[in-house]
Amino acid sequence: MNKLDNIKIVFFDIDDTLTVKNMDNYLPPSVAVALEKLQQKGIDIAIASGRAKYGVIDAIRALNFDTFVMINGNYVEHHGEVLYSNPLPVEEIERFIAWCNDNGVGYGFTGSEACAVSERSDWVIECLDPIYYNAIVDAEFYRKHPVYQMWTFSDKPLEELIPTDEFPDLKFVRWHPYSMDVFSSFGSKANGIDQVLKKMNIDAKDAMAFGDELNDREMFKKVGFAVAMGVAHPELVELADFQTKNVEDDGILYALQTLGVIE
Repeated sequence: MNKLDNIKIVFFDIDDTLTVKNMDNYLPPSVAVALEKLQQKGIDIAIASGRAKYGVIDAIRALNFDTFVMINGNYVEHHGEVLYSNPLPVEEIERFIAWCNDNGVGYGFTGSEACAVSERSDWVIECLDPIYYNAIVDAEFYRKHPVYQMWTFSDKPLEELIPTDEFPDLKFVRWHPYSMDVFSSFGSKANGIDQVLKKMNIDAKDAMAFGDELNDREMFKKVGFAVAMGVAHPELVELADFQTKNVEDDGILYALQTLGVIE
């Protein structure tokens, strides 16, 4: 049997997967068409993003997603209820803040309902404003709210500078030339997806995913069939079962129709 014959749920990244990030988060009409066809076949649709839910644009919220695997899998909502949460320990946050301060690196925090930055720098404006235009400046946000992910803001080569052996419980993933996601080494989109699959009693082989960036690697390894977008990172393409067109070229609809998941 073709491994696409029994797909029960499809997980979608957001940036450059459902929307075009450098085109003001443009959402092609073909995306809504594709998602509606999936739902008509009884296939569930879910978001799996590095964003928090408050960073999801209204146009995507209107597409009737019931499941949100957010903040790189560290915060999961299913039918409006929190299914899973994995906040960073305060002591780990404080250790990393100390390193950032010692090395002139800006930082930020992702909470479940709001986000904050240590300062409003040019890097923050370029990286974060297109997604979280309302991020507050509060270097002690973590003392008042659970934090599920941090960010770095710098033009320095942090992959070379951060002493990762001193932070074994943290994972560092670049998502922008001037920023990295920093979250629990035990967290990933795959872990969040696993919580959803267990809740819905779905086998991983019957799940499908679309993505484009390095934080989608674990997700691609988790699901039964993975589709890389046209602009996907080369490392992600190597993990994919299929590479489709760019989202602005109707890549979601093209892949699902070409693969026979929908008509």
